[in-house]
Formats: sequence, structure tokens, C-alpha cells
Amino acid sequence: LYLTNSWEWSGGYGAYLEWADEGPALIPRRDGYGAYTKFASKFAANQKAHLMFYEHIRFILGRTNRYSGIKYVDDPTIMSWQICNEPRAFSKEALPEFEKWLSEATALVRSLDQNHLISLGSEGVFGCERDYGCFERICADKNVDYCNIHIWPYNWQWARKTHLKEDLKASFKQTQEYIDNHLAICKRLNKPLVLEEFGYPRDGRVRRRLAMLITSMLWKLLQRTQRTVDFLLVVTSGVGVVMENLVMSVGRLETTLPAIQHMSHKDSTVCLHQTNQHKR
Repeated sequence: LYLTNSWEWSGGYGAYLEWADEGPALIPRRDGYGAYTKFASKFAANQKAHLMFYEHIRFILGRTNRYSGIKYVDDPTIMSWQICNEPRAFSKEALPEFEKWLSEATALVRSLDQNHLISLGSEGVFGCERDYGCFERICADKNVDYCNIHIWPYNWQWARKTHLKEDLKASFKQTQEYIDNHLAICKRLNKPLVLEEFGYPRDGRVRRRLAMLITSMLWKLLQRTQRTVDFLLVVTSGVGVVMENLVMSVGRLETTLPAIQHMSHKDSTVCLHQTNQHKR
């Protein structure tokens, strides 16, 4: 379960900054991406916003499920607490305060719950202003149990909208390098790496081809470990658009499940799990 968001579609940084008297929350689609990131970069150093977020953490982790009667901190159906969906500093100058905030948040979660795993929810170096040192420092935190990365080639300008098929090979190459670079850091830290999200513009065959390439690459990676590994592939799908009132309009669902099925026959350790997670 993630506890906040750097993006606007669930309130996130913008809502906390508005409550902290920094002005109305901005929305990228309405106000522009540059204006949003400049506004959101204030979150890293805003102590008033942080204190409200910490109160939210205390509330959620102190809650008891009304149906099961089980406290969240004792609930075995919760795998992990995630500090933020795609936490970002949104400026290089904000990185020191950004790292400090994440450390404070993980320490608070650990003080309230010793039963569950903790992760940050990071995209990787793209969530750290392309600073690998920052990614390594935040993941080295003693309260962080495993590391995360996300991969969005189109969002990161590895692929052009009008040349998706032509840019697929280059996107895959950069994807492989991105995974390898983060794996090297996690090896030094002796912590697992979870590739939580990856995606390509939803144009059908090209997107499915990238999914198959990535699952094939992950399969080869597992084979190189020369040991038995439980391999869980979480399939995310869906089309979502954030409206001005922060309500998400859900469009036609698609899936990368066929790509997973393409690889799954190779070994019984592959576990399939499909979710409907609607990304911006």
C-alpha cells in the first residue's frame, strides 16, 4: 500500500502543499508540466506538509480493518508499505531535503510497524534527478527492505510518438541498461530489486513486443543466477486520464498478460498475477 504520491491524480504532493498554504494545487494537464514540477519541488523542504503526511501515516498504520477486525500492522494480506508512488525531488537543489524526508518517513513507518516490508516506490534514477548516488543513498536506508524501479520509455523520451516501432530497439537497449545499472547498486546494498512498472504507448503490437522483450530479458537474468528463484510478474494495465477535479476517467483496458503467458511455460516457478492499475 502506498502512502502518498508525487503526482496529482491522488492528491499527493500538491494536496499537502495546498494544505500547507503554498497556494492551490497545480495539475500538469491544466497548468503545464513545468509549472507543476516547480510547484511540487517545494514539497521536499516543506515541514508543514511533512508533518501532515506523518499524521496520515500514523492514522493509516493505526487503523483496524472494520470487516476483519485485524489491525493493519498485523494484517498478513498487506505485503509492504510504500512511502510514495514515484517520489521525486523535482529539482537537483531539493535532493538533500528529499533524501531527509524519505529517511524520516521510513523511520516513522518502522517505529509503528515491525511486521511488514517497507519500500520507497521510486522509479529509480529518473526519480532522483538522474543522480545514481541519490538512488543508492535512499535505498541504503536501514529501514528500506527492497528497492524499486519503474520504466516508461515514451515518458522519458527514449521513444518518439510518431516512431514507436522504429524506436523500439533503442528503447529496449536503454531499458536493459537501466535495469543493469540499478541491479549493480542493489547488489552492493544486498537488497532485492522490484521492477514494479513498465510500459509503452498503447498501440497494440509494438507495446506487446516490448513486454515480450522485457520478460525474456528478465527470464535470462534469472537463468544467470544459477539458483531457484520465485519469479512473480505483476501485470499492470489500463488507460487513465486525470480530470480537473482529480477524478480519473478510466478508458479501454488492455493487458500485457499475453507476453507473460508467452514465457510462463518455461518453468513452474513463474507466478502470474494480473491487476488493473491505471497509470497517467
